[in-house]
Amino acid sequence: MEKSKMHTVAGILAVVAAVLKLSTSFGLIISLLAVGNNPAIYSAFGGAGAFMDIPTLMLIMAVTCAVFGTMGMVGGIYALQGKKWTLALTGSIAAALPFSILGIAAFVVVVLTRDEFE
Repeated sequence: MEKSKMHTVAGILAVVAAVLKLSTSFGLIISLLAVGNNPAIYSAFGGAGAFMDIPTLMLIMAVTCAVFGTMGMVGGIYALQGKKWTLALTGSIAAALPFSILGIAAFVVVVLTRDEFE
C-alpha cells in the first residue's frame, strides 16, 4: 500500500498557523512598546486599580502566542518530514490553541495520517 503525502499538508497547515501566531506575538510586542504606560489607557480601562493593567495583559498574550507559535512550528516541521508523530501531534495542538482553523485542520490531518509517520 502506497503512503499518501497528507502529513505534508498537515505540516504546511501547522507551520502557517504557527507563523500567524508568531506574527501576532510580534504585533503585540510592538503595540506594547508603542502603548507603554500611557495614562489615557489606564483611565479608559479603570485606572491602576483595575484587575490587570493593559501592558501586563498584552505581555501575557504575546508570550502565550510566542510559545504556542514556536511549538506549532517545531511540530509542523516534524509533520513535513513525516517523523515523530507525537511531536507533530503536540505541535498541531499548539497550533490549534487558543483557536485557529488552520491549527484544527492540521490536528485532524495529523491524527488521520498517524500510519504515515516513522
